[in-house]
Amino acid sequence: MRKYKDTAGFTLVEVVIALAVLAIGILSLYTMQTRAIYGNAVASTFSNLTMSNVDQIEQLYTASYNHADLTAGNHSVTQNGMTVSWNVVDDNPVNGCKLVTITVNGTFGGATRQMQTTFIKSEIQK
Repeated sequence: MRKYKDTAGFTLVEVVIALAVLAIGILSLYTMQTRAIYGNAVASTFSNLTMSNVDQIEQLYTASYNHADLTAGNHSVTQNGMTVSWNVVDDNPVNGCKLVTITVNGTFGGATRQMQTTFIKSEIQK
C-alpha cells in the first residue's frame, strides 16, 4: 500500500466540524431574526397605541370647553381594534380647568398593552 505525503484536501473530521460550526451559525441567525420580527411587531403595537392616544388628545384639546366629550365622567370609544377611554374631572386642579386622563388599551400576542396620558383643558383658549 502506498502512502501519499503531499495529499491536498480536508479530512472527514474537518468537514464535519466545519458543518457543525456552520449549522450553529445559521441557527443563531434564525433565532436573531425571529426575535427581531417579534420586536418589530411589539414596536408597531406601541406606535399604534401612541397614534390613537395623540389623535384623541388632539380631538379633545381642539373641542370647545363645553363639548359633550368633555363633560365630567368616563367616556369610551373603540377605534382600530383599540379601546380609547377618557375620564374628565371638572374644576381640577383649579376652577375653569378640566383634568382629562386618556387611556388606550390594545392587545398583542395575548397580552394587553396600555398607554395613559393626562392633560389639562382650560376654559380660556387662545
